[in-house]
Amino acid sequence: MPQKKKKLSLEEARALFSDKSERPKKSSKYSKKNTSNSYKKSYSVDKNKTQKRIEQLERKVMEGSLEEKEEQKILNEIEKLEKQIQ
Repeated sequence: MPQKKKKLSLEEARALFSDKSERPKKSSKYSKKNTSNSYKKSYSVDKNKTQKRIEQLERKVMEGSLEEKEEQKILNEIEKLEKQIQ
């Protein structure tokens, strides 16, 4: 047979919940440290992608097969991307 729960008085219930040693400690799974590390990780990935894009654009310019307008657009884009990294 299932055991009946004892009904606690208000004072007993408060005493149970105010006893901090009984409570489980916070899990470090969701700590601020982990959250900030995940942000840093995503930022570095974006930085790497930007760096690769700059290198790709520089290669296009070095080939020399572009018209002057296109080359100027690419150079402007490279400048913008370099500012993003810094």
